[in-house]
Amino acid sequence: MLHVHGGSVVLDRLRAAGVPGAFLEWCDVLCQGPTPQAVTPAEWRDVRARFLDDASGPPGAGAHERLAAQDAALARGLAEHDEVVLWFSADWFCQAILLCLLARLDTGSTSPLPRQGEGDRGRGRAAVSLVSLGEHPGTAERSCVLAFLSADQLHDQLRARVPVTAAHTRLARRAWDALCAPSPAAIAELLREPMTLLPFAREGLARHLRELPATGSGLSLTERRVLEAVAERPRTAVDLFPAVAQREERQWITDTMFAHVLRGLAGGPVPLVTLDPSDALRPLTADGLRRTQVAITGVGRDVLAGRSDWIALAGIDRWVGGVHLTGDRVWRWNEEAGALLT
Repeated sequence: MLHVHGGSVVLDRLRAAGVPGAFLEWCDVLCQGPTPQAVTPAEWRDVRARFLDDASGPPGAGAHERLAAQDAALARGLAEHDEVVLWFSADWFCQAILLCLLARLDTGSTSPLPRQGEGDRGRGRAAVSLVSLGEHPGTAERSCVLAFLSADQLHDQLRARVPVTAAHTRLARRAWDALCAPSPAAIAELLREPMTLLPFAREGLARHLRELPATGSGLSLTERRVLEAVAERPRTAVDLFPAVAQREERQWITDTMFAHVLRGLAGGPVPLVTLDPSDALRPLTADGLRRTQVAITGVGRDVLAGRSDWIALAGIDRWVGGVHLTGDRVWRWNEEAGALLT
């Protein structure tokens, strides 16, 4: 049995609980950065590795090798184990990875990722099952719920796992293809359906649309929440991180992703925040988070209040999933109407 999760904490807890099997950590923050559609598997790894190295710094930090290694490990796991168990909580960080993995299992997938099972004739193919949890009695946690369960509760979840069916993988493939599409309209169209088999993924896709620049300010929802928190008073990055994360219904942003957002707000021709010292978050360390003071600029206050549009001031060149926002090709999210605009 091979257990797969998008982080080390849950896997460590499974080991400590005595859950039998091997363990694979899937190391890619697919809820952030480019997920382009029309690329080869090798190009996909190149694109993601460049983003991951830039987000965590310094460049050349080895993301490409990690991505290739986990692709190979999953292929071996499906060929050599009787069962692969996917452990994922309800937060968007987890669910984006889950969609990616399930889409790889669908034989009709158009994903740029290498599909699993190809070339495995005669070697067998593991059964795949799923543990996906949004709430649990006795804990108020609604994000990474699995990380808060006891050893007995983790064993209970293992016993309650559900088989992954063709219906799961077909729906995941549609969702993943929508996430990678060059237009966010594909996600909006899919969200008209209940997505009953993958309800937490539906939540995550809806949250993903709110990372598009907002009408009026040009801010993503995460950027807005950073500015709202730091507008109250200057804070260290380590204090600002939970203040931003707690504004989410389900926390999904990691400290590495958060630092990447801060650097974006502080960079370019029109910074919305200042970082002091300016280079303490690259590469990201716990000490860097503690030392970095974050303050809002005057332009940041104007943008937050809707008096200025950040894109009009500074332009944009950013990926939100498969959508490349650049020049005059900018999709916007209207929060009041809950609708896309272009």
